[in-house]
Amino acid sequence: MLNFNALGEKSFQISELWDRWNGDYLKHCAGEVIEAKEAENELKNAYKIFEHPKGKIDALGYELADIILCVCLCANAYEIDINRYVKEKIKQNEVRANHHFKEKKKNAGH
Repeated sequence: MLNFNALGEKSFQISELWDRWNGDYLKHCAGEVIEAKEAENELKNAYKIFEHPKGKIDALGYELADIILCVCLCANAYEIDINRYVKEKIKQNEVRANHHFKEKKKNAGH
């Protein structure tokens, strides 16, 4: 598994060189999500017109990476152990998914 804390530290160091964050980390993350959505739309359109999507896949991949790095930077700025929270959230989501699956299966039998 990636070390998100290390990614956050490196991203924070890079951001200090840019001097453009002004502590508004989540606002910047939101902008990256919008850019990723635009890249996803372009990828979907490429598939619709049977265009080779390689460049579009790369564009979306880089935007998704930007989102991950922004989130890690935000966690680093507030001294949040994001590795811990990611691991715990995966476990929570698994429990919720299993519960949902059991309920769905139970309701399908009625």
